[in-house]
Amino acid sequence: MNQLVIGKFIAQKRKKKNLTQEQLAEKIGVSNKTISKWETGKCMPDYAVVKSLCEELKITIAELMEGEHTALGEHIDDEKARVLVKSVAEQYQIDSLMTFGGEPLLYPDTVCAIHSMAKEMKIPKRQLITNGFFSTDILKIFEKYEL
Repeated sequence: MNQLVIGKFIAQKRKKKNLTQEQLAEKIGVSNKTISKWETGKCMPDYAVVKSLCEELKITIAELMEGEHTALGEHIDDEKARVLVKSVAEQYQIDSLMTFGGEPLLYPDTVCAIHSMAKEMKIPKRQLITNGFFSTDILKIFEKYEL
């Protein structure tokens, strides 16, 4: 585990999401100085914020610890997933939709975006199957997206 490599990875993922250090810090409840210390390899994220940091950066905890993507490819983007569901639902009569939410392809926000669009497109049967990573936040997911 190389702190400098991990720090550069955090900075890369933050910038990819077009977030400043201050914006990321606000989202996960730390100071922007803390983010700066992580990104320069001076210290590591505290265990208490690792999960929220990974969710915000759309990375797994394993990827954070390695300082690189370990998956075969990128995850599915939330907005692209919404557009795809809408496009398919406009072209075909869709009666049901099922997602298996799990890293690395479908992060919680992506699953929620898919189901939110399915609801908007009046797809009557929607089923959400989760893995252990974010099933503990299932109530948050349903509340946030009124599923």
